[in-house]
Amino acid sequence: ALNAKFFKEGTHGRHTIAFFKGYLNIKNPLVINKDLQNWNARSFFKNVNDSAFLPEVEKGLTKSLGKEVVKSKEFKGEVEAMRVKWTNLSNEFEKFDDLLFDKSLIDAFGSLSPLEYAMSNDLKAFFKKYGFDGIKYKNEIEVTGKGADDWSYIAFEPQQFKVSTAR
Repeated sequence: ALNAKFFKEGTHGRHTIAFFKGYLNIKNPLVINKDLQNWNARSFFKNVNDSAFLPEVEKGLTKSLGKEVVKSKEFKGEVEAMRVKWTNLSNEFEKFDDLLFDKSLIDAFGSLSPLEYAMSNDLKAFFKKYGFDGIKYKNEIEVTGKGADDWSYIAFEPQQFKVSTAR
């Protein structure tokens, strides 16, 4: 388990964020040697109409899974199917733009639209299928605490983080 550093409470945009000292249980993260800055599902790809991962994501997948898997017809087919599904979903969601981007709905999903929420869940399920339980990335954006390393983590499940004061 990784020991998360303690940070102070603060605000980010319209959301209040708090950092807690605790423990992360991430055993097999997808390692990305770059900060994608925006961690929604679309940010992992070259562009929304492309089924190719960004080079940094592809490198992390290749290092963990092997070139044979990442270049395989099955793997590429799954990625393409996910992209096609997202395109179709996006077209369907456009019909309901006014409703879906209503402030109260966006607040219910955090800062993600329902479409981005669905896409993120698909991508998480895809990574989990290939054995990843989180993401480890080179932190280039967020402010870190004194003594913190350059890496940040994204756990796929809330049960992977335990506040150190919890019992």
